[in-house]
Amino acid sequence: ACAELVGLPRSVIENMQGPEVFSPAGEVCEICALMRPTLDEGKSSSGKAARFETRGHGWVAVTLDTVPLRDPAGSVVGGLGLMQDRRSAQRALDVAEERSAYLDSTPVAVVAVDREGGLTFANHRALALLGEPLESLQGQPCEAVLDFDTATCPLSQALDAQQVVSVDLHLATPRGRRALRCTASPVYDGGGELK
Repeated sequence: ACAELVGLPRSVIENMQGPEVFSPAGEVCEICALMRPTLDEGKSSSGKAARFETRGHGWVAVTLDTVPLRDPAGSVVGGLGLMQDRRSAQRALDVAEERSAYLDSTPVAVVAVDREGGLTFANHRALALLGEPLESLQGQPCEAVLDFDTATCPLSQALDAQQVVSVDLHLATPRGRRALRCTASPVYDGGGELK
């Protein structure tokens, strides 16, 4: 979808730096500026308004969500920027499906909870660990779904502290207890409110 919005083939974009992709005329790259806290500080963001210049189609207004990508030690090794074209409702649906596909294809288990700690999303890797279909887990409290050997679910800790929490722990799975490094990060909307 990004290649379609920008007006360049994906194979070309993969070999370019952000400013080359999103600001061909050399203006300030809003997308790059919004990605900087994710890359430098490991902060997620959601619903940030931005615009960028396309090849031959003028400027496009988007909403950008950012998520840090971390190595097993918890260090930020990159960032994922998910853009939603604000021009149509159908695009919003397509982008939501694309976001889900990105999260589903990542090689790490990813789960998301709402502000009350109820599970809202788990990618295929997490579902394989948990041994349950998403439908049976959605809405359940973090502590009920993720049987950690800690007093409080790290996701709940991150929500309460409103900061990144990274801990080594054991998770009960259908195949026994698994040693894991869990990194939990709160996600904020465009207004800086906890999502």
